[in-house]
Amino acid sequence: IDCKPRIDYSKTKIAFISNRTGRWEVYSMNIDGSSIIQLTTTGVSGGQSNGGPGGIDWTPDGKLIYINANKIYKMNSDGSGVSEIATAPNYYWSEVRCSPRGDKIIVQNQGDWGYTLKAYLMNIDGTNMTLFLDDLAGVQFLGDFSIDGLRFLYSYDVSGHEESSGQSFDDQIMSKNVYGTDEINLSGNKPSGTN
Repeated sequence: IDCKPRIDYSKTKIAFISNRTGRWEVYSMNIDGSSIIQLTTTGVSGGQSNGGPGGIDWTPDGKLIYINANKIYKMNSDGSGVSEIATAPNYYWSEVRCSPRGDKIIVQNQGDWGYTLKAYLMNIDGTNMTLFLDDLAGVQFLGDFSIDGLRFLYSYDVSGHEESSGQSFDDQIMSKNVYGTDEINLSGNKPSGTN
């Protein structure tokens, strides 16, 4: 299974995660699908209880940020220069998004089950970690930074529904200032109770 593709800022490379070796690893390829290269060999497991893949994203300067369980790593686009940048405050990391400004990342932290999700904002080097999205009732999904890097999009089930199937009933898209203020519901015209 190949999944979680992310295109780089130059629009020449795609990073993705695959379990083609029997374990989730980060790969890259040219935009046309040629020159597939395996970049990691230590695994990139996310916080999912089923051992699913962690998250990846490109920095504007062509490096990759990726998750393996409770650690966040940064590496060069060829897989060299791997360095750890942060450890989860509890349990596991599951998704990561890099700001187009190259200065911040937002990382989702998964708790003891799939609905226990928080998101943390931190500097690209892992310093100054602060809570950005608290554990909301219902499932939440990370979107992306705005083009100027000042806002962040995410969605969550505003009905607050939580059950083991993971079903949601009223997902809505939200936009929040990176500095934690001015949250806007962008799904205001969507009929309630629909996805």
